Amino acid sequence: MIIWKNAVTVLTVTLLSTGVLGVQDLSSPNTEFQIDDLNKILNTELVLSNSMELHEMDMRTKRQINLESSGINGINTNGEPVKYPFVICDYAHGADGLTRSREISNVIGEESDLAPIYNQDDKSCFSANLNADQMNSIEQEKNIASVALSKDMKVAGGTYYDINKKIGENDNPIAFHFELNVIVTEESIIESILTIAKDYLASSCTDLLLKSSDDSYINIEYQLDENSTREFVLKWINTSLSQSGCMRQLLSGMAVSKKVVAIEMTSEKKLSNYNSAWVIQRGAVNSKETPFWDAGITGKDQFVQVTDTGVDTSHCFFRDANDVIKDYSASWQPDLRKVVQYYSYVDNSDYINGHGTHVCGTVLGDEAGGGNMNKGMAPGAKLAFFDIGNGDGKLDLPMTQSSWLKMCDIAYSRGTFIHSASWGAPTSSYNLDSKWFDEFTWRNPKFLTFIAAGNSGPSSKSIGAPATAKNILSVGATQKAVKANKLTNWSSRGPTNDGRMGPMIVAPGDGTNSASAGNNNGCQLVQFSGTSMATPAAAGAAALVRQYFAEGWYENGKKGSGSPLSPSAALVKAIMINGAVKISTGSMYDNSQGFGRISLFHSLPLSGENMISLFFKDEETIKSKKVNSYSLKLKNTSQCSMRVSLVWTDQAGASNCNKCLLNDIDLNVRINNGNVLYPNGKSNNDRKNNAERVVIPAANLKDNDMITITVRAVNLNVNELKYSVVAVGCFKGDAVPGPTPSPVESTDPPTKFPTFETESPVGSPTIPPPTKSPTKVQCKDDKKFKFFDDSFQERNCKWLKKNKQEKKELCKNNNSVKFGCKKTCKNCDGECKDDPKFEDSMGYTCKEIKKTAGNDIDILNNFCYQADMFTGYVAYGCPKTCRVCAPKSPSNCCLASYGFIRHGCDNKKCKKKICEVDDYCCSKKQGEYDLICQDLAVSNICSDLCSV
Repeated sequence: MIIWKNAVTVLTVTLLSTGVLGVQDLSSPNTEFQIDDLNKILNTELVLSNSMELHEMDMRTKRQINLESSGINGINTNGEPVKYPFVICDYAHGADGLTRSREISNVIGEESDLAPIYNQDDKSCFSANLNADQMNSIEQEKNIASVALSKDMKVAGGTYYDINKKIGENDNPIAFHFELNVIVTEESIIESILTIAKDYLASSCTDLLLKSSDDSYINIEYQLDENSTREFVLKWINTSLSQSGCMRQLLSGMAVSKKVVAIEMTSEKKLSNYNSAWVIQRGAVNSKETPFWDAGITGKDQFVQVTDTGVDTSHCFFRDANDVIKDYSASWQPDLRKVVQYYSYVDNSDYINGHGTHVCGTVLGDEAGGGNMNKGMAPGAKLAFFDIGNGDGKLDLPMTQSSWLKMCDIAYSRGTFIHSASWGAPTSSYNLDSKWFDEFTWRNPKFLTFIAAGNSGPSSKSIGAPATAKNILSVGATQKAVKANKLTNWSSRGPTNDGRMGPMIVAPGDGTNSASAGNNNGCQLVQFSGTSMATPAAAGAAALVRQYFAEGWYENGKKGSGSPLSPSAALVKAIMINGAVKISTGSMYDNSQGFGRISLFHSLPLSGENMISLFFKDEETIKSKKVNSYSLKLKNTSQCSMRVSLVWTDQAGASNCNKCLLNDIDLNVRINNGNVLYPNGKSNNDRKNNAERVVIPAANLKDNDMITITVRAVNLNVNELKYSVVAVGCFKGDAVPGPTPSPVESTDPPTKFPTFETESPVGSPTIPPPTKSPTKVQCKDDKKFKFFDDSFQERNCKWLKKNKQEKKELCKNNNSVKFGCKKTCKNCDGECKDDPKFEDSMGYTCKEIKKTAGNDIDILNNFCYQADMFTGYVAYGCPKTCRVCAPKSPSNCCLASYGFIRHGCDNKKCKKKICEVDDYCCSKKQGEYDLICQDLAVSNICSDLCSV
């Protein structure tokens, strides 16, 4: 969608069904952020009835910015123009997030810090801080629109309601996180924001800002981050229901400040409380075997960080001759038997029968010498602990991004790559906690966090943040032992607010026996239930996976068969979801069990135990619109099924985002180049999740079948992205680069040869045989072609033929008309040449476009399919450069795919033979596509044909 603005009107240009540019007069600025458009991006407190109100409000704000910028108030203390918070969207048709961000940066300056908040096919949106000149530059752009953040847009949706709700539950202090566009170096910055807010308080509310004799506030307090960041926390200390309206006024008034970017109530964290070893290792509910422990895979040399209420280090599961240092120093003592780090963020102990001690016991607890039947999932691993609980079990976590990232880093920097968090907040939104966990893994791609989904089931959207994050594994709870095929009724369900899967995996969490705190150096146990118990079991399983790769078991299931490897978080996550098995509650990929119950037996080859082989690629790199593919030849298929999973670490989203996935990659699988098998039980590609899986049962496979795995970067917001792909099944040898009918699974319990649960068949339609290629391009007007004249009236070729003056002008100057009305415009000579006088909207000639694009097919594509209101697509003015012209032997698919833009027959189904007759369709260079075929490849119609 593209916008043209002038003093008279605002126009929206969309692609009509014929592929022609259509123009719609909108008396209100439709694409300058309609209400529906804005609500797609963020969930805020803004309440407007229509887009006209939004436009009028935005115009008032922008006029005010221009007025302020013309005077002394427009210059900051450094002599630089004052900046204001904005949301900027680029609507360039067919472009990816990276291209759109570069286009915005070219307008406002390369040094601008664009934070991605939305990236889908229709547009890419970013938050940014702009001065008046930058704001006015955007107003002149055709593809870009901006909206200045009003005070209500800065406040997270639901905040005002939640103030009353929280006061009704208890009288605890309520904290609010503030993001600014200036670095908070001193208290005067916050005081200036409060001074502005004071003018917005009713006379009955001024007591909220009363001060005591020592000049400190009585009812509120604020905390600056120790690292001088662009954030601070405001706490309402003396809460009361009668003053809740005053607090809303205060927040709204503070949001007026140009320094404030976002305000969000910090969520009150709650513990997720309400025999897993063999269920997780063997994958069966009727077997008590522990094959990975038996092989010596116990989490040896692995560290797990846990954030919880405390650890009783005198319990036999953690006891050591010398106790760990417990303070703020983050000292690291790797030679200790169990607890190697204890960061006393709140205190240095746990309460009687404490939650933290129980959780840590489930992860890795074991008494010296081993042998306790209730030992943790990874008894050979060691613990890095971060204490977030006080004496009565209440939680107190860091409340700024800087301190949150530090919480993770004090263990990560010492070689800890697994984090277990059995706590959360009662919201299915993607909140600040979710964002911060994602941000840490984006910066540190080996760090994987396991988070309890919560105990608020069975209602939909009961999953609690930060289990709504993307780069983590959210964990639901099944019943225990022989009942582990059933989900507990209280295990929280998804989806997340933006529609992503949750929980992602499940594990036993009902009636878990583990360490009991406060029992005087004993070994007492206590039984708890909750996703709090399932989560540490899953985290412990991840420690086994990491040891498996660190000791090189992956080649043939024997220690040392492969080189030592430190896997990324994406690879560990892919391994664990890949082998997860269906339980009887609900269906696979639903919002109860996600990918299923963890089963290491179905995930990793183990010599003498299973017959599966493992193929994986860790931290593979891919660029936008590119494709990587791998082929595997099957053997002994009667003995096992085929599982393929793809995981990538995504950028952190914006808090309260409504479409949180920012980089989109597709996984497709084919058997013998047959129909595409789509992931996650879908009949098309998944556009929401950054974890995808395809499962094919043994019944659908036979010896010597070729499995082709295709990874396609559909829409990236960065220059390149890393991913991990995993395949498990019966095959020999490593995958080879390659150019892939309907998955179903069985529900039989696992045997020595893994079997799999049932999934619904999906696949693309059967492709009919190709029709004969046309030998001659006919010269005729396109009957479906529509265009708009200077008065914006819809016209066709018949009208053009009758109006000679308009015909002369439009056939000469409008490339869309020239191609759509070939016969009328006498454009039938068949010559393929660029118009030497053509310039696109940015002044580029065809020669300059060709020179700028060079050999980069993506850049060329973005140039050629820009739309210009008066000249149509750039491709019309530069048909040779943009490869629009028909070759000598037109083919069936790619030439016809864009109708009048390229010549050919009407058959829109692709076959492999096209490459043999149409050099335009398939580039001979690896990783490149023809411009038209590239779009088809993305939609899976030509994927077997267009990838090389």
